[in-house]
Amino acid sequence: MIQVPGNHEFYHHDIVLIEALEVQAPNRIHLQQDDQVVIGAVRFPGGILWTDFALFDAANIFLPCGRRDGCPRR
Repeated sequence: MIQVPGNHEFYHHDIVLIEALEVQAPNRIHLQQDDQVVIGAVRFPGGILWTDFALFDAANIFLPCGRRDGCPRR
């Protein structure tokens, strides 16, 4: 099993159970946290792709791209 945690795994929970299962069965359970797993001849890259909306101006987040600063002009 390959598990790539997303926002629901961390929403009011932690990832301790999956980490514990990975330790108990390292060849059968793989927790992807910015790394890769090779099974046979297939490489599975994986990672959590978070966005920190606090980095941006809150009012600017909800504007259509054409009205935001830094958007490509047509």
